[in-house]
Amino acid sequence: MDALLAPLNESQRQAVITTDGPVIIVAGAGTGKTTTLVHRLVYLITRTSVLPEHLLAITFTVQAAEHLRTRLRECGISDAAAAAVWIGTIHALCHEILRRYGNRIGISRDTPIISQPDRMALLKAVLKSPAFPIPEMTPKQLDHLITLEKSNRSAEQQLSPAVHCYQQHLMQRGMIDYDDLILLSIRLLRTVPEVASLLQHRFTHIAVDEYQDINDAQYYFIRLLCPDKPNLCVVGDADQAIYAFRGAQLKIFLSFQHDFPQATLRYLKENYRSPATILQAAGAVIKNNRERMATELIPTRPAGAAIALITAPSDSDEARFICNEIERLIGGTRLETIPTAPCDGFTCGLADIAVLYRFHQQSRILKKELEKRGIPVAVAKTKSFYDEPAVATVVQMLELIRHPERSHVFDSLTSEGPFALNDNDKRLVIDKIQSAQTLLLQHASVPGLSAAGKKRICALARMLTTVREHLTTATIETITRMVWHQLYPDAQGNDDLLLELLTCVVPFSHVPALEGIDLFLEKLSLLREGELVMPSQEAVTLMTVHMAKGLEFPVVFLTGLEEGVFPYQPEDGSDTDREEERRLFYVAMTRAREKLYLTTARSRFLFGSRRELPPSSFLTEIPEAFLTKKKLPSPPKKEKNRQMKLFA
Repeated sequence: MDALLAPLNESQRQAVITTDGPVIIVAGAGTGKTTTLVHRLVYLITRTSVLPEHLLAITFTVQAAEHLRTRLRECGISDAAAAAVWIGTIHALCHEILRRYGNRIGISRDTPIISQPDRMALLKAVLKSPAFPIPEMTPKQLDHLITLEKSNRSAEQQLSPAVHCYQQHLMQRGMIDYDDLILLSIRLLRTVPEVASLLQHRFTHIAVDEYQDINDAQYYFIRLLCPDKPNLCVVGDADQAIYAFRGAQLKIFLSFQHDFPQATLRYLKENYRSPATILQAAGAVIKNNRERMATELIPTRPAGAAIALITAPSDSDEARFICNEIERLIGGTRLETIPTAPCDGFTCGLADIAVLYRFHQQSRILKKELEKRGIPVAVAKTKSFYDEPAVATVVQMLELIRHPERSHVFDSLTSEGPFALNDNDKRLVIDKIQSAQTLLLQHASVPGLSAAGKKRICALARMLTTVREHLTTATIETITRMVWHQLYPDAQGNDDLLLELLTCVVPFSHVPALEGIDLFLEKLSLLREGELVMPSQEAVTLMTVHMAKGLEFPVVFLTGLEEGVFPYQPEDGSDTDREEERRLFYVAMTRAREKLYLTTARSRFLFGSRRELPPSSFLTEIPEAFLTKKKLPSPPKKEKNRQMKLFA
């Protein structure tokens, strides 16, 4: 047998060698999807006549793209060949296309993409605009509305008044946003056929990962890249489609064979991750969904331990149980807990344990209890690391150092923080910059500024001037250190943020900062909102189920399993997609490699109130044979201190 195919099972081999025409690979949880995709690319490069530069692989995240390229090299593909394969997110691909051909539709290659901090500042400004049609809308609501509307291929012609107002403000600043990358690329390929033809001839073989999570605009863009009879391979799993709130449409995945009647269907069914008990229990839950491609995963591991279903009186009792069980699993953290070490022989480290929940608010009580026990804990944040105020300020400073003519960055930087200005001062400086088309540095002092405003503008101008002197001689790492220490000379407790930021800029330190800053800002603008990189550390991980997608842990605690919480039901009675909630539950269950705990509480404090909710209906879909149930006793009531009477 071919040495490349020997490590694969038969299903994987068939998926790898089917390279002509449209192919859909239904890859269930833990079935070796990435391994199959990597070997398919290697097979095309080494066993066919396809040149590496004719291969396109679209991934869901930046990290997935980097991992895929690394895996190619590990499989023996040379650095030059691995670099020739175009691997990246769909937004990165569109950005590259617009840089090369955007001038055909009036888009300059240097058109900046608004960063997330700058976008939030812009949203606030839009909401204050007299022309904005919905005064009571919040920035978060507008942000969500923009994402949903721009997930549609015809968004440019069908924007609501609220999103149209935002788009006008964005265009006035000469910028585009993350979602515009796809919409503008669609316009380019539709209106300039020769560019579409050029790209179709370049990318003769296209692979799209996580196809179940693409939206209408992304789908249409991919179709425009394809000729009439494309070599298009899509990989995904309808049972793991969990991003409808971003505009993803599962029906696109389910309709692939309708779109391409000649398509070949390949299933990856052998699961290498979870014990049979967990896999069969999860399968019993997800089979209740109607929108899916019915398939049953085949466990390759023994049954393993039963799933523990724990019913606690309250969320506090739930948190205490989880901490007790973690101490037991790791062999104890304190002298009094060491005798409670597991009797089944299973032990693990802190980094092997994940506690998952539906909403980030649920992490607070868990984190508090873990820290109380002295158990190291890492909470995966729902917002980007770059949204941390200190980090956002430094990134804005880097951009302003490199491009001091960008008034929108100045606007964001002076909205809050050490250089915050009142509206009048800010307007005076921005008007001067925009009218004269000159650098901020030349307008450190503007007539009409308040005394406080003049002081802060001068301080900012001095810092920019000082640091800009090193742009051609220092690296972005050095510049970042300089900016950080000038902004926060006496900062306490921010060392971890600085270290993480330096880790992010180091890859761009092979060139002078003049070039490195632009490379870093470009990479930053193409990160998916909320894309997470958690540094490896010996700690228990707390994260939402959405953030756990694509990850796996030996031990998983899935918490907060009450009706109304998981599955979620808004208090206003509005509809939720129950099948999407079930898919999310399925994703959570299939993160576990060894042990799975399901916990529910009769009483929970969430969203500002104490709730008494019944157990999640999803729990009733798990066959009893796969469960061991335990009800925690209610804690004894504390007797009130009675004051003794002086006189009987």
